[in-house]
Amino acid sequence: MDGIAWSGQDGSRLVAGLRTASDELPEGWLFKAQQSDASGSFAYRKRSGTYDYSERGYFGVDAKWRSEPTYVGLLKAGGVFCVVNPEMQGDVTGNTVTTYQVYDYCVQLHRQ
Repeated sequence: MDGIAWSGQDGSRLVAGLRTASDELPEGWLFKAQQSDASGSFAYRKRSGTYDYSERGYFGVDAKWRSEPTYVGLLKAGGVFCVVNPEMQGDVTGNTVTTYQVYDYCVQLHRQ
């Protein structure tokens, strides 16, 4: 996808790159999309200890979180891109364990 390139890095913990048609980064939840319907493309690599994961593809943007799609990241105001922490979070209440994911692997993106 042609367009404006954005990238950022937080040591070896998170390296990310996005490409958008607009010169402004959108804000919201990024979900995987077909290239023909995409707002842009993404690629990132996150690491934690022995955990090493990378993903790339095309994205669309939801302004508000919805329960149906699986999100690949979150774009916050000011060009901050966040992905899921590889460590599952959880709470225990009595005999109930609730697990959830936290989007706290973040990096500041800069226009290239």
